[in-house]
Amino acid sequence: MPNSDCDVLVVGAGVPGLTTGICLAETGLRTVIQATAPPAETTSSVAGAIWGPHLVEESARATRWRRETLSVLLELVADPATGVRIVAGVEAFRGTPPPPGPPPDGMARLRHDQAKRPRGRPTAQ
Repeated sequence: MPNSDCDVLVVGAGVPGLTTGICLAETGLRTVIQATAPPAETTSSVAGAIWGPHLVEESARATRWRRETLSVLLELVADPATGVRIVAGVEAFRGTPPPPGPPPDGMARLRHDQAKRPRGRPTAQ
């Protein structure tokens, strides 16, 4: 039996559920989010994430998605109340890494000899 109280029911209040729910509500859909725990009690409340243009198809729509995602993340970074921040890191692989996607707008791909070493880490001799 359909629920007339909402257009969409999102299950889960972690980052994926809340993000999906907010995006759907912003389009005008009546959205309900149901979860067994409030957002502050989910793994997402203490989880980190890595954003980058890797492992994604190269197409106009994927480029649009990358730009939109980066734009939203940068907006969140600008508001300290969100808890979102940008940190530098090093991505390492055993074996052959996947082929890189195109660098996002305003960013460049560095060769290993151009990258700064993480502070507090010994360098290989």
